[in-house]
Amino acid sequence: MNRTESQNKVFDRNNKFPEKKKDLTPRSVAIKQGITAILVGTGFIMGMFSIAEKNAKAEVAAAGLSANMSSDPRVIGFALVGHTPDEIRDYAFNLERNEALILNNANNMEEMTVDLNAPIEEVQNNNESEVVLAEKLPLEKIAEGVYSFQAGQNMEITSQNFIRQVRESLAGAEGRIFVAVKDDDYNVTRIFTDSTIDGYKDNYGNFYAYVGDLVYVATDGQALKDILNSKGINSETFGLP
Repeated sequence: MNRTESQNKVFDRNNKFPEKKKDLTPRSVAIKQGITAILVGTGFIMGMFSIAEKNAKAEVAAAGLSANMSSDPRVIGFALVGHTPDEIRDYAFNLERNEALILNNANNMEEMTVDLNAPIEEVQNNNESEVVLAEKLPLEKIAEGVYSFQAGQNMEITSQNFIRQVRESLAGAEGRIFVAVKDDDYNVTRIFTDSTIDGYKDNYGNFYAYVGDLVYVATDGQALKDILNSKGINSETFGLP
């Protein structure tokens, strides 16, 4: 054995490397630490949500809504994502308006029930009376060829049935019919004609006049525009320049 090998053996015997120390942290302590971290994180998240909810309710209160709308989860959820009081007010107004429309349509469906035991001729007559609305509109003449009335119920403007009702109310007027109703969402009065309402409906959906809305009807489109301009009402005519 040469000197080098002898020295190496001595080194191996006298200089053994210590065994790696085992992890002295018990498993139970690690689990407890993990649970504590989760609880702290959950508490932080809940605290942040509580602050956000408090801020959202403050924004809802600033919107000046009714008690029902102020506590509506949909409104509070809308406020939680950071909308302003004005946006919250518009959202709540649209909710109320849509609910009123659904209720009104449900009532109309109840009134339109047909007796299945009635003769076919009688059923057909009943259906025709629904297509051509018999009740005339309470039109008030405000200028030559221009009239107005206040909606007593929710009415779909983009409907040929409504146009027929307007014609009946104008004593069977021939020619083009113009209808103008304010669009609250865009703060503009929209003018439709009997030939453009279907195009609006196909592109943008139904358009309604709601209870209390002032509705203008006319046989003279220019006279209608002049009346609106004289009142300082911003208007747009759909489908026409």
